[in-house]
This record gives sequence, C-alpha cells and structure tokens, in this order.
Amino acid sequence: MAPTGLIKRALVPAHMDGYAHDTGFPLSFDDQLVFNRRLAALARDAELSPGLTNDLAQVTALEPTFDFAVNEECFSRGECDKLLPFVDSGKPVFQVEYEGLSEEHCATAAGYGFAVIGKNRELDAWRENCPGPQPPR
Repeated sequence: MAPTGLIKRALVPAHMDGYAHDTGFPLSFDDQLVFNRRLAALARDAELSPGLTNDLAQVTALEPTFDFAVNEECFSRGECDKLLPFVDSGKPVFQVEYEGLSEEHCATAAGYGFAVIGKNRELDAWRENCPGPQPPR
C-alpha cells in the first residue's frame, strides 16, 4: 500500500531485472519476483518507500508491492504502456529519456500522467523539462 502524505525517503535499486540479462547466475523470472518483493519489504522495514526501476515485464505482478516506478527510455523503446498499472493505482511514474525530449514525448507523458525529464547518459547535473504544465503531484 502506498504511504499517505509526502514521501521523505525512498529506495530506488538498480538492475531489478537481472533475470533478463546475463548475470552469471541462473536467475529465473520467479527468482526475480521473490527478490524484488523481499527488497521492497526490507525497504519498508527501514521506513523507506520502495520504487521499482525498469523491470517492465514484472510491473503487473510487482505494482502492489512498490510505491512508485522509475523507468529509463520507455518512449524510445515504445514500452510506456507497461507502466500504466502504477498510474491506474494512483502511484507516480518517473520517466527519463537520454536522447532528448520531443513534443510527442511530452504530450504522451502528460496523457499518461508521468513525470518525465531528459538527461545525459552520464547523469550529470543537466536536465531537460517538458514545456507547459506538468502532471499533478
């Protein structure tokens, strides 16, 4: 269940889709679900709000366990609709594009209710925002 009020501290782990990559370990889809759910529970035990990073194939199964989603390049990859279970549950989606934001990206993000920014791949201080009104917070 998502916390009420302002989230003060959160955990956003990277590489939450190890089963989909060559990690050197025999991770299965189900192994990853168990790991991600345990990680979310540990975050809650530490009074942190857990965020799901990428792992689009497991969004439907993991959305109830996580408070928000962070995704990289769903527009470039044509995968943003996979994040809608978070939006449908009233949870925020934070989207990052590395190849620049187009007017189409911004319009689609607003329609989906995503917060979106453009960043350099090096994740330095530079960022690009969509013009006009941003999704409600």
